[in-house]
Amino acid sequence: MTENNPDQSLQLRMDRRQFLILSAAGATSLVLGIYPEISEAAATHANKIQPVAWIEIHRDNRIVFHMSKSEMGQGVTTSLAMLVAEELHVAVDQLKVEQAGYDPRYGNQNTGGSNSVQSNWQRLREAGAITRELLITAASRHWQTSKHECQASQAQVHNLKTGASLHYGELIDLAHTLPVPKHVALKSRDFTVIGTSPPRVDLPSKINGRAKYGADIALDKILTATVVHCPYFGGQLTSFDAKAALAIPGVRHIFKIHSGVAIVADNYWLADEARKKLKIDWQRPSEKIIPASEYRRLLDNNGFVAEHTGTLVDMTGTQKLEAVYELPYQAHATMEPMSCTAYVHDGHVQVWAPTQKPGNAFNVAREHGISPISRFFDKAWNKLFPGHHDDVHIHVTQLGGGFGRRFQSDFVAEAVQIAKETGRPIRLMWSREEDLQHDYYHPATTHRLTAHLHADGSIASWQHKLVGNSINEYLWPSSNGKGGDHSMTGGATHLPYAMTHRSVEYVKLTSIVPVGFWRSVGDFHNAFVKESFIDELAHAARLDPLQYRKQLLGHHPELLAVLQLAADRAGWGKTLSAGHFHGIALHSANGSHVAEVAEISIDDTQLIRVHKVTCAIDCGTVINPDGVRAQMESAIVFGLTAALKSAITIEDGKVQQSNFHDFSLLTMQETPQVETYIIKGTRPPAGVGEPGVPPIAPAVANAVFAATGQRLRRLPLRLQKQA
Repeated sequence: MTENNPDQSLQLRMDRRQFLILSAAGATSLVLGIYPEISEAAATHANKIQPVAWIEIHRDNRIVFHMSKSEMGQGVTTSLAMLVAEELHVAVDQLKVEQAGYDPRYGNQNTGGSNSVQSNWQRLREAGAITRELLITAASRHWQTSKHECQASQAQVHNLKTGASLHYGELIDLAHTLPVPKHVALKSRDFTVIGTSPPRVDLPSKINGRAKYGADIALDKILTATVVHCPYFGGQLTSFDAKAALAIPGVRHIFKIHSGVAIVADNYWLADEARKKLKIDWQRPSEKIIPASEYRRLLDNNGFVAEHTGTLVDMTGTQKLEAVYELPYQAHATMEPMSCTAYVHDGHVQVWAPTQKPGNAFNVAREHGISPISRFFDKAWNKLFPGHHDDVHIHVTQLGGGFGRRFQSDFVAEAVQIAKETGRPIRLMWSREEDLQHDYYHPATTHRLTAHLHADGSIASWQHKLVGNSINEYLWPSSNGKGGDHSMTGGATHLPYAMTHRSVEYVKLTSIVPVGFWRSVGDFHNAFVKESFIDELAHAARLDPLQYRKQLLGHHPELLAVLQLAADRAGWGKTLSAGHFHGIALHSANGSHVAEVAEISIDDTQLIRVHKVTCAIDCGTVINPDGVRAQMESAIVFGLTAALKSAITIEDGKVQQSNFHDFSLLTMQETPQVETYIIKGTRPPAGVGEPGVPPIAPAVANAVFAATGQRLRRLPLRLQKQA
């Protein structure tokens, strides 16, 4: 099972030299000095050992795994537990998984970029192996025999010579007296846990209702708060009249905070009722928002050259093709709107946050909850005594969806501010309307692609120019200056297709519209335009879209393999049901290669219906096959929502959509059958959370062309209704 219990006493001993040693270490050994070790007090605890930060062995044979990434439905709780279980020689269900809170001694606790398993692939296996070797050494001392005559299995160490066995918990006294191993060997094959599909660790608590989310924390004398934000991006609060709202019994406080007006009440519904009775005046910003409809004009501006490679040859005799693609802003629309619980008291700040970035939540809570004088002395104290901890504690809860939205900590700042002002524990809950209209949106973009084809269809020149708000410029205004933004150009550069000349240019916009990371980030928009345009080139070359891609992928066997697998399993080229058509797309992201074939039909009202998606993925070593399939299904549904239904539009300086009636998601009835086929590789595991999103929109658009002869170059995909 998994529990949200972040308070652990851990200590890291790592300097720059040790970090470099770790970076240079081979795949089968570990220099232990890099690893977070427990404090001296914990090391001598009578009832447990904790040789590394993530793992505790208790006298009663409980094995606790402290998971330092965030569970947001992607199944990382199970996958990371599997890495530990593999080298500790236990089954996954023998681990008690507890969610770790923020602690810098775990290292990077960010959950995003499809990186949780990739970044922990070696270090969590090493953590399990270190613990196992320590216990084997203890058993060999107990039996006064060689370690080679001892074998660990199912939370026990067995004496191969005598047949005797000792549970891990029985060895902690001896283990306390031994040095922690500095070098351990890892399995390179013959995995018994990795590659299997155990039951998900986090499911029981979600089924029985015990899983704790940001708004589920029950504290004595807790109050509920919500916030009303300025509807205009960059606008300011001028004044408000709360007399009528405060007259509602159970409404406790209404006051200004940095981001708007906070309403505090006995429960959410009272706070929401008070919101309706507030009279607020807002000042509009002086800065104007560049409408996405103007982006086409901006394509003529000079931009940052993200890539310029190959030789620009004489284009005489080539065929020129050009197309412009447009994508709207997209919201994250997580099922759980922004929420957070905070309590500021006696110089302490306690926060329970569904966050993808605990370190950022910590910094924000500290800024808003601790006085500047206290922060100054705390910083000085930390310099003198590096092991000192601040009086700010971030407890990471379950996330009801993240998709990149919870990389930001605006909701944490609000909860802490309100808690500090009231002196009471505060449960902050945003309304769905506030959540949808005050997101960090995926930027709207417009793209112009130009290509020249030789007579045989090969690509002589490929030029891609895009316009859109810079994510990096918005989140870190001083970070890039006049440079590029990989979060916007990712997936557009370093294409695998053979091209004599290629250039990618980005016209960067800065705007007051909040933009941020959204599942698959730049790969989403760039895959749509790239794979749609490749299809256009195939048609111009009079070649089958599958064969055309294969012709351009001659030196990429991994990509050819996933492309062919998806096509074969989908029955590409075979007769489909009457009125059904196929479209195909291929994209690489986060180290994984994904090909998808969409089977669609068009009904009498010109509505696009996706019946089936066949997906093939090469993500290297597969940790949990069921987890990979679930992520592909989730990614396809997420991507189909953006491909067919959802869009954020901004008019008069504010978002026009307010709830799911006008920002619609894919329904169960509209969800296609999804078949996922996995190529099991031997390279280290790659990401699987995001790579399934980018190929789906172009696969559907290409299928629509096959069905109708119409090129849909704007999302969401819409066919004109016939008169």
